[in-house]
Amino acid sequence: MREYGRLRVYEVNLGSYTLLITASGGHIYELITDLSGGGVDHLYGVARGKGGRFIPVYGTIKRCANGHQIVVEGGKDVKECPICGAPIETDTETVIEALRDVALEVDEVLVGTDPDTEGEKIAFDIVNVVLPVNKNVRRVEFHEVTKRAIINAVENPRSLDLNLVKAQLVRRVEDRWIGFSLSSRLQTDFWKGFCREILSSDVKESRYRRYAELCMTYRNSYRNLSAGRVQTPVLGWIIDTYRKHEASKTLFIKLVLGELSLEIPIPPERRKGIKRDIVKLRVRVKDLVRSEEEVNPLPPYTTDSVLYDISSKLKLPTQRAMQILQELFELGFITYHRTDSTRVSDTGKAVAREYMQEILGSDADKYFRPRSWGEGGAHECIRPTRPIDAERLRSLIEEGIIEPVRRISRTHFAVYDLIFRRFMASQSTPAKVRRVRGVLLLEAVLDSGEEVDLGEQGFEVVEEMMFDGFNRFYRVIYVRRPPEEGLYEVGKELFQLKEWYTQPLHTYASIVREMKEKEIGRPSTYAKIVDTLFKRKYVALSRSRSGIVPLLLGEKVYQYLTSRYGGLVSEERTRVLERKMRSVEEGKVDYYSLVTELLEELTDFKLLGR
Repeated sequence: MREYGRLRVYEVNLGSYTLLITASGGHIYELITDLSGGGVDHLYGVARGKGGRFIPVYGTIKRCANGHQIVVEGGKDVKECPICGAPIETDTETVIEALRDVALEVDEVLVGTDPDTEGEKIAFDIVNVVLPVNKNVRRVEFHEVTKRAIINAVENPRSLDLNLVKAQLVRRVEDRWIGFSLSSRLQTDFWKGFCREILSSDVKESRYRRYAELCMTYRNSYRNLSAGRVQTPVLGWIIDTYRKHEASKTLFIKLVLGELSLEIPIPPERRKGIKRDIVKLRVRVKDLVRSEEEVNPLPPYTTDSVLYDISSKLKLPTQRAMQILQELFELGFITYHRTDSTRVSDTGKAVAREYMQEILGSDADKYFRPRSWGEGGAHECIRPTRPIDAERLRSLIEEGIIEPVRRISRTHFAVYDLIFRRFMASQSTPAKVRRVRGVLLLEAVLDSGEEVDLGEQGFEVVEEMMFDGFNRFYRVIYVRRPPEEGLYEVGKELFQLKEWYTQPLHTYASIVREMKEKEIGRPSTYAKIVDTLFKRKYVALSRSRSGIVPLLLGEKVYQYLTSRYGGLVSEERTRVLERKMRSVEEGKVDYYSLVTELLEELTDFKLLGR
């Protein structure tokens, strides 16, 4: 290992050639926040050249001692943070200089950033900073950090995909223009109106007092407010779901009948007078029907589905989940984790085959059923890179056979275990079960002796696992013995009355899933969007209700944005724009025409001038 300034460079011999491997640490350039010098006509760091052409102006990225990111014109002269006054501690200019020093020592430079639009833009920047010192620069792409994948990438370099770079430029300009223009309105115009309302209110609730203190401290503007084209519709979903949740409070009977556990809603017209007066239930089980069925496995994980399961099963916030996934990818344990594809490559199928043959021996053929799932293309599902389950991986690390470059926590193993088992299930045969469906007729007996008909409730249960198939690896089917037909009297010890909500609140998991289903956001931004809503104090997590609730500030921000700029931040408009940006990636739509269209739209809303 050698050091070039801030860069650590590792030397790896692959026989026919030697690689010097280093990491840029992500972006080396970012869109600047201001172009105030030199009389340049600009819009939030995007210069307007001759003929009305737009030129995004990028600069190196600085960070101060307090963590603020600064990207300004003439950045070399900036010694203190313009936000807080703290000294500048890091600057990607030093990374650029180190990359050039390394490039001078080699015959060829291969740039292997992430295989998406953001990664292509980072690659574009790196290629251009090293070209002056080394003309032999190529792009390589791999979807897993394994020796096989990296050697294959090194032996098959490609040129930069400029359509992907243009698509990322459009996204960045669009995020900047919409984000900065709307955020500035929130931080001043909205904030003043919000504070007038809060300070004139007679309400003494603690949430109002908290906002009143903020308003007294920040009278004219408040920087911790932001808006965005995806962030705003997602905030609207949370608010709308919360209102439906509040209106859905229902009285349930939680009933245990043998191995069957049911939550049965009491019809509204039958709730009066029985809330505390039920002494027993009469339950008639009838119309039992048995059938033998095949149950197919779920597909392997994509970004949205893995975040859904990590959130719901492991209770991790999406931002932390993405961090764990990134680390597992960098360690070479899983394939690239920012993907919408369920496609399984031949290599992936071979991983599943080898694992099943190892643990099942002669029974492997009964379980292994290779599936491609998604269509062809470069991107693949999220899967393990080796036929090693979580338990075996832990043992190999403890024995020193596998030596990861970072500490592996229990959370890493838990996430890896989910991915491994889900993938193995996706390459397995269907399960065969015997399912029972039936009807329950319910009657409540009150302490007065009155009998109240509670209606009927259907149920179904798997009573026998005839062949476990995929369920051996990823358990989603549970066997329960159903009650036989007949009349049952259920005492108080086997049921309870419970008030709860039929409409659940949004969770981290459900928001990510809805973004995927409604084509809003991208795999690389799902977690960040949700995290931003929490950082801005627009929403909070209610542990008592197991979901996300809007805060007063979030409700007022959403009301302000939709009442004034509804056409700009609507769900449909955001979805259409996402599709257009995908068309830029495919080379079907011109980058400049989309930027021009966006400018006209923002001008119509009086957010930007021509």
